[in-house]
Amino acid sequence: MAASDHIKKGKQAFINQWNIGIFGFPGVGKTVLAARAPNSLLIEIDPNGHMVLRNHPDLEDADWVYLGDFEKVGRFLEALPRDKEYFDSLETIILDTVTELRNLNALSLIDGDPLYDKKWEFNQHIWTQNNVKVMKMVGLALSLKKNLILNMHMREDTKKKGNKETTVVRPDLGGALTAQLFAKLDGVFYYKQEGVVRRLVTAPNSELMTKSRFTTKGFDNPDFRSDVYPWLERYKKSKES
Repeated sequence: MAASDHIKKGKQAFINQWNIGIFGFPGVGKTVLAARAPNSLLIEIDPNGHMVLRNHPDLEDADWVYLGDFEKVGRFLEALPRDKEYFDSLETIILDTVTELRNLNALSLIDGDPLYDKKWEFNQHIWTQNNVKVMKMVGLALSLKKNLILNMHMREDTKKKGNKETTVVRPDLGGALTAQLFAKLDGVFYYKQEGVVRRLVTAPNSELMTKSRFTTKGFDNPDFRSDVYPWLERYKKSKES
């Protein structure tokens, strides 16, 4: 086979699964939005985050499991493919949240009381090691070849240049870990609430840290939050192709 036989056109650029991150204020609805993904399993890491599912009639039968321990999350992801019937029916895996996953791993790396112990002061080696382990966990989730949603908390950083202050909205993760996650994901969206309307935003600029390999058309639609999954699915190659 000639090398040119492997070359494709832009219109043939399909994916087998999509991998996205969603960040926003606590309570904005990240868990509910993620749980509406097709044939999804919510792996809940934030304490009691799964409670919101019972508040929505369309999510009463949503699948979830609570794993408040870093190692348990890894063991569970490794065990999932061995339950073949369930695994084959699964389309989307959700980690809710990566921020708490990072915190749990830090607890396992540093002994002592984080409230008082001096060992919990900033330690470059520990946080570098933490980032490596979190990314290994994300890599394990990606290796399952299912759609992946990584929910994250958000933070606002104030930057000052001269007399001008700007606020940067971004995932609540360290800079190095954020950069590594952005490189792995197809999109990172800000879930924003304006009055009673909640919408996904992807408009990377100096004040908002987002990313999208997808077209941004549709993100100005207030109802886009409910239409996001069919929109993502159209980037996947159909089973008939």
